Amino acid sequence: KEILIIATPGTYSLSSNSPDEIAAAETICSEECSHIIYVCDACCLEKSLYLLLQIMEKEAELPYVLI
Repeated sequence: KEILIIATPGTYSLSSNSPDEIAAAETICSEECSHIIYVCDACCLEKSLYLLLQIMEKEAELPYVLI
């Protein structure tokens, strides 16, 4: 089975304003996304966990991994 892994620019929210963050949010929320591996930034844990919570709420049916 072929697997496509896409690395997105760093972001702390799905509702960001910069072009890179918008591209990341669109990729995360796309229907083509079947799994999410989220690498958490321990230096900004509160912001990182906020994004994880947004992902879990919006994409509840997707399997995801927190690293």
